[in-house]
Amino acid sequence: MWLDAREALKLKVKEDCHTYSYVFIPGLKGKNPRDGEGQSTSGYQNYLSLLDEPSSDLSEDDADLQAAISASLQHKTTLTLPDELVAESIEKILKDHSTKHISSDLSSQITVRRTHIWEDSLRLFRRIDASKTLRVTFLGEAGVDDGGPRREYLRLRLLMSAINNQGHLLTGPPSSKVPLHNTLALSNGCFYKIGVFIVLSLSQGGPGPTFFSSCVVDYLFGGTAAVKACIDDIPDKEVCEKLHKLESASTNEELQDLLNSEQFSFRFDCGVCQPASSININDKQHLVSSIALHYCIYACKAELDEIRRGLVSLGFVGLMTQYPCLMSLFKASSQKLTKAYS
Repeated sequence: MWLDAREALKLKVKEDCHTYSYVFIPGLKGKNPRDGEGQSTSGYQNYLSLLDEPSSDLSEDDADLQAAISASLQHKTTLTLPDELVAESIEKILKDHSTKHISSDLSSQITVRRTHIWEDSLRLFRRIDASKTLRVTFLGEAGVDDGGPRREYLRLRLLMSAINNQGHLLTGPPSSKVPLHNTLALSNGCFYKIGVFIVLSLSQGGPGPTFFSSCVVDYLFGGTAAVKACIDDIPDKEVCEKLHKLESASTNEELQDLLNSEQFSFRFDCGVCQPASSININDKQHLVSSIALHYCIYACKAELDEIRRGLVSLGFVGLMTQYPCLMSLFKASSQKLTKAYS
């Protein structure tokens, strides 16, 4: 984009968190070459035509200049937006998406107990339609929901807190959790419902699930290829300690002795079944990463896939793919980036 820094910053916010690279060439006129049809790109086209001209008759100075300009095209300047601008853009994306997908004339009505948010939400799941405005009543509390109880249920993080703490479906540190493998919960659709509840919260002014590990978030929206698991992502601290010990091995003999020991018998459950004698020190980092991936993703892949199936509600996975900045809603720091709008 051929813009000065201030104009580029404004445009970046207006384009709703897309990240572009900018090349600044002093004195060059013309508009963004990415602009649609009907907009002037003459400056850019003229510049390209200059680059396309035969260079055999260029002087040495001209050739050096052209080389410098060509090199400048390879230089990318990424603009970092202030948190408040990111928050405004995220808010606008979610509000526009909500307007398109949620009816303000139709509503889903539920009554829940404050002390049993998760249990009651699961029980009443069939009454909840994510495409309708949610109406909430707290049992034993008088009044009709004119938005207040819903805001409590969603914005005061009652629902997200219930998923995190009451469901007993997640394990790990407070802001780095992964699903527990739970076949009964899978058969009851609990993990699918978690995904739907997350969409419900985000689309109606509530917070995101800031308790998932980065590996989980990467998998939900990018698949296994997007995951870069490391030892500290593993929720089982005993396994973490053992892998750190393995990581410190410096010889083939030391590495193989550890793999043959009883304390590393868990490796077979992780799919590391080859004889220790066939593994050498050059395989160490790949081995550690593979075991970390097992504990963070493969061991709970069925649960993760169900959560993702729930996130498909209202086209939310597609929205996240279109606007990667929405990933911040799944991180602990997102509390500073979200605003109530519903």
